[in-house]
Amino acid sequence: MNIVHALSTGEPVVSIRLNPKKWGIGLPIPTEWLSEPIPWSEGGYYLPDRPTFTLDPLMHAGVYYVQDASSQILDAVLKQLGPFQLGLDLCSAPGGKSQILARHISKGGHLMCNEINRIRVSVLEETLAKWGDPRLSIWNWDASGFGRSDFRFDLILVDAPCSGEGLFRREETAIARWSPGLTDSCARLQQSILNDILPGLAPGGVLIYSTCTLAEQENEQVWRYLLDHGLEAVPLNLPTDWGWTDSSCLYTDIPEGVAFRMLPDQGRGEPFFLCCFRKGNADSITEIDNMEIERSNTLKLEQITTDFIRIPEDVRLVKIKKQNWIVSESVLNQYIPRTWKKCLKPGIRIGGLHPSDPTVHFHESALLSECHWDEVPSIELSKREALWFLSGREFDPGRMPDGYFLVRFKGMPIGWSKRRGRSLARSYPAAWRIRMRT
Repeated sequence: MNIVHALSTGEPVVSIRLNPKKWGIGLPIPTEWLSEPIPWSEGGYYLPDRPTFTLDPLMHAGVYYVQDASSQILDAVLKQLGPFQLGLDLCSAPGGKSQILARHISKGGHLMCNEINRIRVSVLEETLAKWGDPRLSIWNWDASGFGRSDFRFDLILVDAPCSGEGLFRREETAIARWSPGLTDSCARLQQSILNDILPGLAPGGVLIYSTCTLAEQENEQVWRYLLDHGLEAVPLNLPTDWGWTDSSCLYTDIPEGVAFRMLPDQGRGEPFFLCCFRKGNADSITEIDNMEIERSNTLKLEQITTDFIRIPEDVRLVKIKKQNWIVSESVLNQYIPRTWKKCLKPGIRIGGLHPSDPTVHFHESALLSECHWDEVPSIELSKREALWFLSGREFDPGRMPDGYFLVRFKGMPIGWSKRRGRSLARSYPAAWRIRMRT
């Protein structure tokens, strides 16, 4: 089977990745889902067919994420290179790759997840909220802003905007919008993004570049561009039986082991390209002058203590601009208002910390993966009731007391609800609600 035939007639491979902080033996994941592991992804599995994920409350609880197997190669790559203290996912939306990067951030560090498109930011926020990792911050900035800032990242992922040739068998719109001119335009944009972000890479830091296209201009040609700009190509170990194609087999000037493709007629996954570089300790790239940061404006964050939620030792409960947040420990040392003005979320919003607190409870706080609400009432729903809740409909709260309470399905929190007398708030976020008929 050649590439053209595979893209035009082949069926997309269906795969998921389990959330290691939420997955447990007692959860009723169908056994056939776990029968074929993805060899390069811890917790990744191929599925025999595509179920109706939207009608599974466990997906909405962040127990697993639906993601193409090719994108999950990042897990194997980061195991060879990490862990990292401060990471940047420059083009984060919809957020699946950020979830993988977060697993390879060391204790006390955090990952900055950026999306320049404000429309796509809402998708990113939902994805990461349901995953429940408090060590993530969400940003809306451009590459040049990060490059001029005081941040120096030991890991940057540029999953670059591309012509999308790898999406042809999944999205008809990808075929409709493709043209040779789009490929050339994307290649220029990718080089511009990389040029802007490279000053933000710390000496010795790692840059991972990836696309979901087949075009050489956007893949191997960009590898050559990065090599010409003083970066050191990092060799990767991807076993041949995984089905990845070494770019050295396609282009004689590419050394073995430094750039890889997933070709649809060679492996099980959608088309994907990945390469990795390291910035020399001598800092061979010309630095752009840093923004002037007024250190006197550093915000002293107010730390909070409470008995109602248990948090890991490397995250903190703080008050920022009159709101309660759970943030990574490193945020406490870096939160400078001027630098962070493009940050939409420094961590996960909590809301009220006591059942009788009138402050709004944010749904993302219910979904925290490692934090546990100890003295808060909760209710267990059937699947039908859970789907009603996720659709914004009412359900019977039984004898729940007035005030906020956690809503659970199979023991997993899926959000907050509130009872006041006979009234039950339809509190599930409108943007997250299931619109499919349940």
